[in-house]
Amino acid sequence: MVRVQVVSRFPSPVTFLSQALNQEIGIVSGTQSTGVVRPFSAMETTARLIDITELPVDAIVNAANETLAPGGGVCGAIHRVAGPRLAAACARVAPCPTGEARITPGFGLSARFVIHAVGPVWTGGDANEPELLASAYRWSLSIAHEKGLASVAFPAISTGIYGYPLADATRIAVAAVSSASEDCPRVKRVVFACFSEDALDAYLREGVREDQDLLETFDPSGRRAHGSPLGLRLTVRAAGASDADAIGRISADREGRDRHKVISAVRRSLEDKSMGEGSLILVAEVDGRVVGFGKARYLSSSSSSGADALPGGWYLTGLVVDPRFRRRGIGTRLTSERLRWIAERSRRVYYFANARNRVSMALHDAHGFVEIARAPQFGEVTFVGGEGVLFAADLEGTGPKDS
Repeated sequence: MVRVQVVSRFPSPVTFLSQALNQEIGIVSGTQSTGVVRPFSAMETTARLIDITELPVDAIVNAANETLAPGGGVCGAIHRVAGPRLAAACARVAPCPTGEARITPGFGLSARFVIHAVGPVWTGGDANEPELLASAYRWSLSIAHEKGLASVAFPAISTGIYGYPLADATRIAVAAVSSASEDCPRVKRVVFACFSEDALDAYLREGVREDQDLLETFDPSGRRAHGSPLGLRLTVRAAGASDADAIGRISADREGRDRHKVISAVRRSLEDKSMGEGSLILVAEVDGRVVGFGKARYLSSSSSSGADALPGGWYLTGLVVDPRFRRRGIGTRLTSERLRWIAERSRRVYYFANARNRVSMALHDAHGFVEIARAPQFGEVTFVGGEGVLFAADLEGTGPKDS
């Protein structure tokens, strides 16, 4: 289990969060109550939302074509990270029939090896697709076992341009890995690397446990292949000008905007000394890498009147976490730290959200917010296609009561 320590610059005025934030926290993997019961296996199987090329496992599986040539999707991503030597190595072991697999070195990847598994093209289910897909998983694990590899990461084979329905493919994948565990005892751990929330949810529905660790530890020596010690920490701190590139990248990728323009705008904001005490940006780092940020801002009383008027005070105004690190509690910690900071300045905090945004709407449950108004517009913010909800929470802190 990875030990995570939350490091804070601020005192602890928010009583309902203090115990969790003032001690070292062990992130423990939870289970999903799906009603799906799987037989016991010595092979640990988990699912995780992550770029498969970043996993420091013994082997990652490539969703390959029969010629083992570089392609699109996960195949193209693996070849880009591994470098041109991977294509040359693939040419030496090609071709590979559908339902089988081949192995090559990992070259520039964190993984030591790449297992190239060829899944079927979906044509409706009557061309032996389920059997061929299951065979691709079994071949991969058999190769890993023969090589003495303890950890393997799979993508959702055939669900990209090959068109295999995601729910059916994940069900076959989980069953194939489970059935192969007795024949492949050297493989101790399998990770289903998910490219989207939908893919992760599909594995969870099949009874696979979501991996809650911030980063995985597969090497029994406690070190990754590149030698970085695995004593990882989550640190939340105030953002500085040097964080502009990371914040801009995460924000641009989420919104599908031009990175250079967003980074430039973020850099100007961080360097703007007029921000003063009227705003705050916190960043979350995992092992020194920025993986998310949260904002707070002081807003004067809205000039508008009626239902859309905004009361003056401190607002939580933005929270973005790198998709590869979602569901890891990072957003909760960023929110907690912003509340701690605001509590030094005010006894009340606000935020507003689109009523259709389930994630934002859930904030009031986690942090004691209550709904105080609903309107299609608050101040200058119009909620396109939905209704806005204004929330408020009272904090126990040192700030003025009438703030």
